[in-house]
Amino acid sequence: MLAEGEGPEAAVGDLVLVDYVIRRSNGYFIYSTVEGVSFQPRDVPVGPVAFRLGDGRLVPGLEGSIVGMRRGAKRRVLVPAEAAYAPNPAAEPQPPTTSGRRQVLAHQAEPFLFEVQVLRITPGKA
Repeated sequence: MLAEGEGPEAAVGDLVLVDYVIRRSNGYFIYSTVEGVSFQPRDVPVGPVAFRLGDGRLVPGLEGSIVGMRRGAKRRVLVPAEAAYAPNPAAEPQPPTTSGRRQVLAHQAEPFLFEVQVLRITPGKA
């Protein structure tokens, strides 16, 4: 955990607003929702994204690391291939660019390194 955060913990059914960075396990940068990270071109869409925990859209290993986080919390997590994109290459989060999506697809059998920060938690039903 890079930062603890505060408030209630995110749980299955909650809507979470997050910023994230995707890298290959060797550190190679793929995409970030935060402007100015690595060498991402300025014309690439950035900005936080929302996910409902437990709806089956999110990479399982990433979702498991978000559950229990609090608003403002930040984590870096290495997700093994079998809990990342290997079982479902279309799982979220997906980079908005063709080159980013190609990176995910080409390396789906490898682990991925995610940095995620929870910006907001809206309670929901499981």
